Amino acid sequence: MKTNPQDLKPGGRALAKARCVLLFGSNASLIEALKDSLLEDFAGDEDTRVYAAAELRKQPGAFLDALAELGLFASRRATLVKEASDALVKTVSQAAEDLRGRDDRLLVLQAGGLSAGSKLRKAAEASPDMLAVACYDESPEAIAAFIRQEAKTRYGRTLSNEAAQSLRALVGDDRLLIRSALASCDLYALGEPELTPELIEACLVSQTASSLDEALQALFDGRPDLLASALAKFEGDASGLLIACQRHALRLAQVRAGLDGGQSLDATMARLRPPVFWKQKASFSAQVRAYPTGVLNGASTALLEASYHARAQHENSADYIGQSLLSIAQRLARVRAQMQSRRR
Repeated sequence: MKTNPQDLKPGGRALAKARCVLLFGSNASLIEALKDSLLEDFAGDEDTRVYAAAELRKQPGAFLDALAELGLFASRRATLVKEASDALVKTVSQAAEDLRGRDDRLLVLQAGGLSAGSKLRKAAEASPDMLAVACYDESPEAIAAFIRQEAKTRYGRTLSNEAAQSLRALVGDDRLLIRSALASCDLYALGEPELTPELIEACLVSQTASSLDEALQALFDGRPDLLASALAKFEGDASGLLIACQRHALRLAQVRAGLDGGQSLDATMARLRPPVFWKQKASFSAQVRAYPTGVLNGASTALLEASYHARAQHENSADYIGQSLLSIAQRLARVRAQMQSRRR
């Protein structure tokens, strides 16, 4: 069955109809966010099993047995299959059928972009036991609704539409960055009853935008020496800097993926929203060319992990963020050096 990302709410009718969910499309951030929400809401980390697609291809029978097994005590369990592909059609179709009517099991299939002719996509769209969720660019209204829902569900805060739009304007449409930004704003606003546009801006926008940009450029230029200098004089909110770096990494990875796919650099950059500031186009282009897609994705993951850990540091979060950024800059510097040595 086809369904929309907005329909994947806890207790929603879509999940009541089927216990197998296929997430696919070009919006990797949306897929990741939906996957995290589904697993967290249903079972949590301790009761989630994770499989690589290769494991299913090697031992489909063992996977099906483990998926449907009944424990001594009734408990909810989720299963995640990463990099799902057409090679798994027979196995996952059987799994979806086996889970029919089970309210204690959930199977999530995480795929990338599947064409309209994909066997797995066709099977999910046609099956009454599977949900096919296409994840592409979202409308501004859908993003604003997501921001308000996350604020209410996770932090018990009601955001006005103006406040939601303010956060979106600063962070963009990436759901993972939005979650990170909301967590920072909630901590920043302790004691304040409402997340106003002014409070959001104070939390996420550095008091000195130039020093933020200086630190960001030094990080992605692979210059830990310049980054250390920029951090020493940076007076803005460290969480805001971290979010800006996360967003920049995702945009670089998006353009690099387009470049690897045969698209021109200028054309891919032109599709970014918001567009790259004209003064930064040269440095942005150079950073795209400097790193392979895997390196940029790795930097994005490291920044996201730093965001999670920084929230647990509380009083020392600024120091932790600075150390994390320096560590990432050192890794990028090594990659640049390796790339340059190969060209000689």
